[in-house]
Amino acid sequence: MRKFFSERARGLLVSTITGVIALVFSCSPAGIWQQDVRGFVDDGLSLVTMESYRLSRQGETASLSQAIPNEPHTLRVSLRNPRDFDLIVALEVGDPGLYDGEPQLVAVDNRLLEVHFHPRESARDQELAFRITLRAPQTGRTFAPLALSLDCRYPASDITVTIDPETPGAFGLVLTPNPLEVVRGNSVTVGLAGGSPLAGGSDWRWYLQGEVLAGQSGSSLTLGTADLLGDYNLGVSVVYQGVL
Repeated sequence: MRKFFSERARGLLVSTITGVIALVFSCSPAGIWQQDVRGFVDDGLSLVTMESYRLSRQGETASLSQAIPNEPHTLRVSLRNPRDFDLIVALEVGDPGLYDGEPQLVAVDNRLLEVHFHPRESARDQELAFRITLRAPQTGRTFAPLALSLDCRYPASDITVTIDPETPGAFGLVLTPNPLEVVRGNSVTVGLAGGSPLAGGSDWRWYLQGEVLAGQSGSSLTLGTADLLGDYNLGVSVVYQGVL
């Protein structure tokens, strides 16, 4: 028996192997894989997501890093909407009590939304939370909601207010008791009137006879009068962030 193939037998073997390989590849899931990729791409192109947002005072174009109490604002939300779906949108806010009036959501077009809102003074140093839901009625698809959170505070400033206690009621400063006449040995307190706009001040400094009183950094000052006799000049300065 011969231990090698003839040229003809070798040719038949190669043809058979080639045919088997072609048959295997013709039955492979390549077509299914292509369908999966196409479906994945189509699904991604059908999503509506947030691209960016910008906050400004209403009627202005300069952007803000945070909302300002007692100021009307416009929040512009740019959408990524590749298929340009018509959208049904709705707005929810975290705490409606922080706003002067109900915040309004306006769909400018299929790629731009605007939220108009006016935070109250009580929103100062609070977080303003917005949640926008999106739905494309032509496909019946609801997309992941857009969640935004904005700080609300007055911008930092270097306003320094000097109060003259000789003018009672100036900037809400009051003297207790009033008039400022006390019996030797008792104490006297100088402080803010209720609702004073200076309540949010910081870096308080109190002066007696032009000299800073060490350790007195609060919005009120209590003086013991045991060692005070005669007329004295009392003053205070405070750094206030906000609009007076």
